[in-house]
Amino acid sequence: TIPELVKLQDKFADDLAIIGVNFEQPSGGGGMASYEETKTLLDQFLQQQPINYTCVLGTREIAMQIPEFGAFPTLVFVGRDGEVKLMLNGYQPGPMLNAIVTSLLDDTTVE
Repeated sequence: TIPELVKLQDKFADDLAIIGVNFEQPSGGGGMASYEETKTLLDQFLQQQPINYTCVLGTREIAMQIPEFGAFPTLVFVGRDGEVKLMLNGYQPGPMLNAIVTSLLDDTTVE
C-alpha cells in the first residue's frame, strides 16, 4: 500500500494529508522490541524509503481510538470536519483508493 499512498499524496498534495500509523512490533531474541527500539527501526526504514507522508509509531492507546480496528492496513478517511467518512481494512488497490479520495474531495459535505 505504501506506493499507492505515495502516489495519492503526490496527486492530492494540497487537499490530502496522509498519516501512516505503524503498529509493527518486531521481536528480538528475547521477545518483543521496546517502543524505543521499534521507533529506531521505523526511523531507519523511513530514511531508506521514499515516503512523502507522515509516519508515526502507534501505541495501544491510539489503536483503541480507531473505530472497529481489525486488520493491517486499516485506512481511515477523515473529512475536513474531523469526522470519519470511511474506513477500510486490508489492502486496497491504487485505482480504488484514487476513486475514493477523488469522491470524498468532490463531496461538498466533506468540509
